[in-house]
Amino acid sequence: MALTPTDLEVRIAGALQRRVELRITRAITSVLRRELRGGVLRAHVHELFLTAPEPVVAEVVKWILAPHSTRSGPIADYLRLNAAALRRTAPPRKTVLIPVGVHRDLRRLFAEINRQYFDDSLQCEITFGRIFSVGGRRRSIQFGSYDAVRNLIRIHPVLDQCWVDERFVKLILYHEMLHAALPTTRDSSGRRRHHTPEFRRREQLFAEYHEAMAWEAQNLRKMLRTAPGIPDLETLLEVRPDPLFPSSTLSANRPQPPEPKALPQPTNPGDHKTRKPFAEASGQQLFPFGD
Repeated sequence: MALTPTDLEVRIAGALQRRVELRITRAITSVLRRELRGGVLRAHVHELFLTAPEPVVAEVVKWILAPHSTRSGPIADYLRLNAAALRRTAPPRKTVLIPVGVHRDLRRLFAEINRQYFDDSLQCEITFGRIFSVGGRRRSIQFGSYDAVRNLIRIHPVLDQCWVDERFVKLILYHEMLHAALPTTRDSSGRRRHHTPEFRRREQLFAEYHEAMAWEAQNLRKMLRTAPGIPDLETLLEVRPDPLFPSSTLSANRPQPPEPKALPQPTNPGDHKTRKPFAEASGQQLFPFGD
């Protein structure tokens, strides 16, 4: 039975023994939030929790009392099972999608991979991500990620360079498409497993898997060095809203993109010895895909 906002507000106030102002939201980046203003506790709760089962509602109230990690447990399980509903309630996104870079057309690569390995069954949005500056020497890089809530694949702009082997770009994209196609499971200890044995088996079905991995081993250091110098694609391509698409899915439509800014060149292009310079510090695998 669905709760009303008043029902939930009374329940939270009774548990806290203090005045509470409840706000029902549709924000998908922070489904639960609390703040103190003028001595009044304001609880922001996503509307999806109004129809949640009792154990999930109890966990929400518990979180409002004492915020804690929601990466696992009833709340995480509920959101994962209702990811599609969560996407439908989300307000229009301000994300500008850039599926076509200077040297790579992700839409073309996605269509090829979707047809060859997924029988055209996937319908994901895809974009190059944004560049975030990091201080000091870069020790890791996330080549791709899959956002299950938005059904969105992001690819790092470092792969939009003419010298980057297209087989490697396609393997990164294929990896993230597998995340969209295969469900996340839990092991005997309750931990979520994104890269299951089935995932690894299917990953190696990629026709050029070994060639792409060998290329990465030889060029990882070069990608780490050039990543900070990649120009911001949003500025470089002068992205403007496309009137043929809704505001939530903007495209970068430019027939002839301007020349990219010069990228810093590695001091020793022949240095292919070290395959994994950052794994010890970051805890990530050599192939640090997003999940």
